[in-house]
Amino acid sequence: MELDEEIIKNTIMHELIHCMPYCNNHGKKFKEYAKYINKNLGYDISRVRK
Repeated sequence: MELDEEIIKNTIMHELIHCMPYCNNHGKKFKEYAKYINKNLGYDISRVRK
């Protein structure tokens, strides 16, 4: 199976956010971390693939 490198990086970062406190779901804290990482580190993390 071949996947685009950006998809792999975003997926790994998405899963790493779940390791942060209060981020075991896609709630408020998850969204805050994802928004910060997207803005400051250039990722495209979302709850689902677009």
